[in-house]
Amino acid sequence: SSDLGLQEKLSEGLVDIQFTSEMAKKRSEQTVKEDINKISQTAERVIANMNDLIWILNSTNDTTKKLTLYLKNYATDYFKLTKINCTITVTDQTDDEIIDGEKRRNLFTKYRDCLEILLKDESVETVSISICTTDSLTIKIISNQQHNWILTL
Repeated sequence: SSDLGLQEKLSEGLVDIQFTSEMAKKRSEQTVKEDINKISQTAERVIANMNDLIWILNSTNDTTKKLTLYLKNYATDYFKLTKINCTITVTDQTDDEIIDGEKRRNLFTKYRDCLEILLKDESVETVSISICTTDSLTIKIISNQQHNWILTL
């Protein structure tokens, strides 16, 4: 389940924070600064994962418009501080429809996994995301390095 993946990421992040904190207690001043920086970065990831989990579990987000907005904002924030130029196009031509919560969570998990793959591929420079709600929700993710996905609800 998508919830389990986020829970594992939260646990790993918290364990990393705790371990790094313990190591910092035993190190030199310069190394402590590096450890504190690592703790801060890990805490930011844990907070982001917690926010994702809260959003995923909140049934008031089970609409096409809320999902589309979240996916757009998620990608924008995800690539903001990277070298990857991300463009997002939203074509919204339907009424706001209620969607199944489990399908929404699964779609978000697949979407997040695609973005993680793109970020880890150092040769990716551009990403184009198209979110269309004409008939059903369809997401196309294309990069300059032949990564192509089509996700549907």
